[in-house]
Amino acid sequence: KHLTASLKPWHGPKRILTPEQFGCTPGAKATPFIQKAIEVAAMRGGTVRLAKGDYVSGTLDLRSHVRLEVTKGARLLGSLDLNDYPERVAKRRTVQDTNMGMNQSLIFAEGCENIAITGEGIIDGRGANFHGLEGIHGTPGRPFVIRVIDCNGIHIHGITLKDSPCWMQNYLNCDNLLVEHMTVENQANFNNDGIDIDGCRNVIVRNSSISSGDDALCFKGAAQAPTENVLVETCTFFSSCNAIKLGTDSQSVFRNVLIRHCTAGGVSEAMRHVKPVGADSGISWEVVDGGTAENILATDIHIVRARSPLFMRLEDRGRVQPDQP
Repeated sequence: KHLTASLKPWHGPKRILTPEQFGCTPGAKATPFIQKAIEVAAMRGGTVRLAKGDYVSGTLDLRSHVRLEVTKGARLLGSLDLNDYPERVAKRRTVQDTNMGMNQSLIFAEGCENIAITGEGIIDGRGANFHGLEGIHGTPGRPFVIRVIDCNGIHIHGITLKDSPCWMQNYLNCDNLLVEHMTVENQANFNNDGIDIDGCRNVIVRNSSISSGDDALCFKGAAQAPTENVLVETCTFFSSCNAIKLGTDSQSVFRNVLIRHCTAGGVSEAMRHVKPVGADSGISWEVVDGGTAENILATDIHIVRARSPLFMRLEDRGRVQPDQP
């Protein structure tokens, strides 16, 4: 009740800006024009609206009080040129940077407040065009679609996310994250997680559907900040790996997590997939880096096509930053 009452949608002036106002034309790479619209919108708050078909873009830096909206029939397409994804090295140093080199993304936000990604359109990372090996020690040359770090007040609503080169979306050390009515189909490459929530407080994920080649819903502890006060409800999570997962990165605390009224498990033959059908697990709790998991409840979960419906692991893997014990 507290989360439902306190987490609110994006709020801001009704001002709308478009890339076309800043010179974007059909067929042109849209990055500078979308970014200019974002910068102007950030001055007083407002919405940057993509509504004219396809927009091909590299890295976009989201700013406070800006909503990025992709309307029905429009698509934001990730550039196929890796040079269009300059590194964004997070100020908050974590194992994702020091050990895994995860520094590129299509949409990046750091230190922002009151931001949103919404609309009935599609954001497509076109990840099948980025070649790499599956691994847990780095994913060079494969950007995320969304990476949000140290932000407060994030609203993801209605959007369809497709085919990231790597993880689809990563929220790290954020407060007040509201995700609703989102569709994810991340079936194009290796390490195709659906949503990764890392060290975030006050989180709701509801009325959403995820199909992913790797973990569908994953809570992580790489931020070395607590993940607490989380509600996940009325969602479907399908995966070729783990449908609902806590870990494996687990350097901090997971506390007060409620997951209810969901369907979780493996992809079927009828679904688009890049790995074998079925899931390794329906629900997987794995603490291996010294963290703590407490007061976590998954209830009314319909588990399908999972080789292990529930998997639990407590171990000493000890993945830490190089200068840490």
